[in-house]
Amino acid sequence: MTRKIFVSALSVLALSVGTAGVAAASNSDSYGVIIPPMSVSSPASGPQAPSATTPGETQIAKQLQTFPGLNNVDPTRYTATELQNILEAARKGDTTTLNFYLRRENAQPGGPGVGATNPGKSQIAAQLGLNPKAYTSAQLQRIAYAVENGNLDEAAFVASQAAPSAVN
Repeated sequence: MTRKIFVSALSVLALSVGTAGVAAASNSDSYGVIIPPMSVSSPASGPQAPSATTPGETQIAKQLQTFPGLNNVDPTRYTATELQNILEAARKGDTTTLNFYLRRENAQPGGPGVGATNPGKSQIAAQLGLNPKAYTSAQLQRIAYAVENGNLDEAAFVASQAAPSAVN
């Protein structure tokens, strides 16, 4: 008698779980979930805090200490990719690239601002016949886009916004 009750209970359970999965599948684009996942996502496994470092970043910073002048590189200030680029530039003796990443010029929004320049910004300005130090990268790109599309009024307007101290 108890065996029949147990088998009946199991059948009802299987039927209800199976029906719930079918109902979930018919009500959405997914196939329905019958059994919840076994692993639980932990908030502690989320993204790292900005000032935290990974073992890899710490290792690269220690490798950088072997190069003259790079013994004080703080791994919390750079991403792993930046640290790798600094290490590669130090190995090659490429001081331009080394200083580019050490000064975090790659992290400036829109490229170098007014008064600063880089090869890309200089190239756009040269094509437009403008001083790269008088404009931001965004301004130069906006002028170039306006000129390409024949909107000379907008190009003139943006060009008129040049920094007065950097025009000469």
